[in-house]
Amino acid sequence: MTVSLNGAPEPPIATDATASITEDAAQATVSGLLAASDPNNDPLTFSQPGGNTVTGVFGQLTVAANGTFTYTLNNADADTNGLGAGQTATDVFTYQVDDGTGQPPATAQVRITVTGANDAPTIAATRAVTVNAGTTAVTSAGDGADPDSNSTLRYTIAGTDAALFTVNAQTGALAFATPPSFSNPQDQGGDNVYDLTLTVSDGSLTASQAVAVTVVSGNQAPVFQNDAEISVTENTIVSFLTISATDPNGDPVTYGALTGADATRFAFDSATGELRFLQSPDFEAPADANGDNIYEIAVTASDGTATATQNLFISVTDVVEAPNNNPPVIDTIAASNFAAADPNNANTFLYNELQAATNPVFLVSASDPNNDALTFALTGADSALFAINPLGQVVFNDAPDFEAPSMPAATTATNCRWW
Repeated sequence: MTVSLNGAPEPPIATDATASITEDAAQATVSGLLAASDPNNDPLTFSQPGGNTVTGVFGQLTVAANGTFTYTLNNADADTNGLGAGQTATDVFTYQVDDGTGQPPATAQVRITVTGANDAPTIAATRAVTVNAGTTAVTSAGDGADPDSNSTLRYTIAGTDAALFTVNAQTGALAFATPPSFSNPQDQGGDNVYDLTLTVSDGSLTASQAVAVTVVSGNQAPVFQNDAEISVTENTIVSFLTISATDPNGDPVTYGALTGADATRFAFDSATGELRFLQSPDFEAPADANGDNIYEIAVTASDGTATATQNLFISVTDVVEAPNNNPPVIDTIAASNFAAADPNNANTFLYNELQAATNPVFLVSASDPNNDALTFALTGADSALFAINPLGQVVFNDAPDFEAPSMPAATTATNCRWW
């Protein structure tokens, strides 16, 4: 008896394959041979589940039936360009091998390592910008870009009118160094079109853009002509400042009401621009909000569309003030013990004749608000008949005679008269 043993069919065995390629290399493809075996030595057929050619993340893999494969890198793909210099990534594919016996095909992976290369930054070839006269900002950022995800961009400017601009090296934002004037253009061509070149760099490669900035006569806010910090001496109440603003476009300028911490301390004529204190300031008793003798207010100027605000700081300075010299005051005029007051006439005294001339007729009492020393003097038509001593006692120079009457004298203290 003869027994024949037939082996049962077994599936093939597939092995992972690898390859590598570099972005932007002279050769954009890499090839290889897939490795697989079959225990029964059955002939093998290679393929991919998605078809002979399958697109991955960075390129395409083509697998032939005999097991040869070719990977083609897509250097124009954004993912490929996004790889920085020396940065690596892996494109993974699945292939399958079949021995034709009905057994399930075996599968394995093809792993392609892609190494990135430095890509030049990109920027639009030209850029045109229009700004109003008096405006410094030109662009908020440059429009450069770099395909490489790990690149850092820096901006510089050059060209005909570049000296009139500044550039933010990190963002590429452009600005005029000083606000441009439409009526007095500073560009080299004198035509209000400023030309410069904006260059973006990733540290190795660059790209450039021609920028044309056109300045137009747009509406501009008024510009204050007066100083914002003013000093005035204390006790000043007259107009000490005329607010003045002009409009670059020649529009009429109007002023708004005063605002600020100390606005209520001032009067402002919005028609003439004249500014003054409502009450004269006193350095020794400051009335400003924070008591430092610096009065803070704000005034607005408008051309009907645009508005400008100026903050004013008005410092009050000290002056040496002379003390007040107030006149003396006659407090009382009273009859002496040798006379009597006339009840019908104020400051009239009754005095008997033939008394001794040294007996006082009336007494004067005076005082001085500044406590200065006082002297007395007599004036009037009959003052020569009397004398007044430092104590304020008024006496006849000679004993009076009823038959030869004289009028009472008027009395003054220093330069003040009482009649």
